[in-house]
Amino acid sequence: MFGGEPAQTGGRASAEEMRSKVAKNTGNGHRIGPVKDRSQTQTPSGNWVKRDSDTGRFMDVKQDKAPFKGVTKER
Repeated sequence: MFGGEPAQTGGRASAEEMRSKVAKNTGNGHRIGPVKDRSQTQTPSGNWVKRDSDTGRFMDVKQDKAPFKGVTKER
């Protein structure tokens, strides 16, 4: 784990790796910085889907039809 070696977690990201991918919350209704390695696209039904840029897998779907905060939109 130290010295630049990847964490051996069975293909899942460690807690430290996940924290580095997430934007920082301010508590004021906005985030500082973009969420890294994530993108979002809108489905034909109007819901927003978050995608992992590394694997291309869909991660989460929002039910309120509002986009995710701080996540890059795909074109």
